[in-house]
Amino acid sequence: MVPFLIWLLCVGIAALAIGFLIRYIDTSNSAEGFSTAINSIDIKTCPASTTTYVTSGGDTNCCDTSDIVDRKCNGNIVCSLSPNSSESLLSCSEWVRREWQKRSDTFCAARSMPYYFGTMNRRLGSIEGCSESPCSSDGSLPQDPAKPTCKIYQTSIDEYGKADSCFNQRELEKISCPIPSATKEIVYTGAQRGVLTPALFRCTYIPPNGSSMNIPVHCNDVGRFKTYINSTLDQGMRQYSEIIYGLIDSISVKDVNFCPASKAFYVDGTLERKNAFGIPGSGSAGTINLQGGIDPPASACPPSGSGGSIPPGADPRCYVNGALVGTRNNNRMDYTADQCRSIGGTKGAGSSCLPPGVTENPFLSDSKRFNGICVPK
Repeated sequence: MVPFLIWLLCVGIAALAIGFLIRYIDTSNSAEGFSTAINSIDIKTCPASTTTYVTSGGDTNCCDTSDIVDRKCNGNIVCSLSPNSSESLLSCSEWVRREWQKRSDTFCAARSMPYYFGTMNRRLGSIEGCSESPCSSDGSLPQDPAKPTCKIYQTSIDEYGKADSCFNQRELEKISCPIPSATKEIVYTGAQRGVLTPALFRCTYIPPNGSSMNIPVHCNDVGRFKTYINSTLDQGMRQYSEIIYGLIDSISVKDVNFCPASKAFYVDGTLERKNAFGIPGSGSAGTINLQGGIDPPASACPPSGSGGSIPPGADPRCYVNGALVGTRNNNRMDYTADQCRSIGGTKGAGSSCLPPGVTENPFLSDSKRFNGICVPK
């Protein structure tokens, strides 16, 4: 019995020791990250929007209001500029460091641009952002202006649409690329009807198994693509957003321009070439488009030329109004009504042709960017 108790006691002590060690490591790592992010700040004046005053004991402190009576702050004492505060206050440098750490955690991309810079009063509209470089001693600018930086914008439209926004940089770090070593990129998409559209997120990588003949391939993040599409929809189209998202999900597992299909084809080998779309210069099955149809590959079309009819057995999508165009025009469904019927589809608004089993959304007109988005009958 005694040996068992001794063994049990040893196990208990070992468990406590391991638990303490884990907590120590976590605390050490946390403290190291904290000091690394903000140890460059060393200020000699009270933070902006606070009032400097001298106490009856001779300390120089900072009050969050200008209401100072008999050397006392009639508000909250923020920090102290005195090296040894009699009121056990944080030094102003330490107070700002902690505030900058909070802002870094809120606005900055932890791996690529972890260091916040800006002014104390964010409501003044001054420039603020994040950098790969630690901030200057007053926290207002990066120490090394040549290092990459991003900007914190005031509106969600700018945060989503600007390629240099810190919000986009944070979101970019969250996406999953086909391989860990892929390069991630924010792709500016411009504006529609005078309003910025959300930027896209793109991965670039060389498949390690040589499936791309060591040529870099690109793919888009599906989640951000949905956000982009949603921003382009009219109010009347929003009711169909879930259907459109479902269509995008279906596309993303077959078209290698999206990362799930890119990984399946180039990395995992689970997507066969005959079922893949969008493979550059491969004569693959074509490229799925948002209208629910499939663009024919260039190899499926005869050389461009003129003609008044579609030859028997030819892919009707290679023709516009009976004239051979070689490949599809500007990636749109430029079909005549007869051509639509010849592939079992129906003619939509303008030049769009809807594949079998779908009908066009009535809210779209030919002038809309994604003319012919389909919904089930």
